[in-house]
Amino acid sequence: MNSYFICATQPTNLGDLVINKMLVDELCRYGKVFVDAYGLPEEFTKYLFENKNAVDVYDTYHLSVKKLRLWGLSKLIKDENIRLYTHSPGPLYNLRSYRNFAFTAVNYLFKFYGVSVQCIGNCASAAIVKKMKLQRDGVDRFLLRSQESVDYADSFFPGKVSFIPDLAFLLKYQVNDGPKARKVAFNFRPAAKDIAILRKKCLDIIHEVIERGYEIVLYYQVKGDKEFMQSLYVEAGDDRVSFRDDSLWYENMDFYQDKAFVISNRLHSLLIGAVYGAIPIVFSDSQETCAKIGHVFNASFKDKSLFFMNDYEQIIDINRYVKNEAQYAEIVRKTVSENAQLCRTTIERLQ
Repeated sequence: MNSYFICATQPTNLGDLVINKMLVDELCRYGKVFVDAYGLPEEFTKYLFENKNAVDVYDTYHLSVKKLRLWGLSKLIKDENIRLYTHSPGPLYNLRSYRNFAFTAVNYLFKFYGVSVQCIGNCASAAIVKKMKLQRDGVDRFLLRSQESVDYADSFFPGKVSFIPDLAFLLKYQVNDGPKARKVAFNFRPAAKDIAILRKKCLDIIHEVIERGYEIVLYYQVKGDKEFMQSLYVEAGDDRVSFRDDSLWYENMDFYQDKAFVISNRLHSLLIGAVYGAIPIVFSDSQETCAKIGHVFNASFKDKSLFFMNDYEQIIDINRYVKNEAQYAEIVRKTVSENAQLCRTTIERLQ
């Protein structure tokens, strides 16, 4: 089955690159994927076209739904027998009225030619927090990455919504975990109701981790986090704390391979680390920017409480994780495998 995929996302965020690439690669297992990535930088899009079944629709056909440059679209749909139309996974944000109208019209254009319009691997966490209506008319099916999102979206689109794990789990089929060193990956976005509390708690965790005999590596995979992480490194002032100066990107994700733990308030730092076998420790709060983490972990980890803290004033019992490292690592490996398989079988059913 051939597909048309619009990539509209943050091109400087490794997590967004991973989930977009995983969806493209998975759809490529069943046919050609015509990827509309107009306007995104080559350092992002080159990974989307690694699979031989991925076609750059703008470069090849001078088409772009993103630009509303639709001349020849109906011919492409018919000539290539495109049966599925979808777009980037991640949060479903409401669009400005003119964009909502335009993309709703495109949805119905695809439907007119018998193409199934699907949202795959998205979530409605921001809408839940803001209590906003989801504006996604013309969509035949929503596959969402948390039960909270499923329940919320189903109230607007009854009977059209079901669950799929976060697509980052599909990395399991492309990478391998490895033996672990006494190293911890540590990455935080400066998002909190009180940044001073977050900063103090981060420093407390850093010092507790190194007191347990672990090295800790401060890093970032979204460029906007660099300044905050660098300041934590300076304030920590310890030889057992290091700072990775370059942003983590697709070709160096094996950074996680020797890490025993990853501590973060970024969803895909945690999930990519988990795929590589690092035990994820979530430390976040209930703000809109972090709500999706709790929702995804609640859906995909059977015992969320093992790994999840939802209050920056909570105390993380690092000793509990150290004492149970082997047990928790096995839980993570099993969880990653189960969710990767569920992603694969759910997408297979679309064919």
